[in-house]
Amino acid sequence: MEENADKLVVAKYYDSVLNAELDMEVLKSNGIESTFTSDMMVGIFPLFDEKERGISLLVFEADLDKALQILDEYHHSMPVNE
Repeated sequence: MEENADKLVVAKYYDSVLNAELDMEVLKSNGIESTFTSDMMVGIFPLFDEKERGISLLVFEADLDKALQILDEYHHSMPVNE
């Protein structure tokens, strides 16, 4: 087994827990485990950059490429509201 196989890495950043949870469900339905960390400062002070103080979607390093591909395909398949 690879040394970093169980290392968690950031897949995406969010400014909304709801969006992070939605992507977690998409990944779960595709067999990829994920979790998120949250800094409530984004919700209280949205002027903060979410990459510095936001919500991070975490996946295992071994799943990162597949997770990003799944999320990219999912979001590109969603209709755009105009």
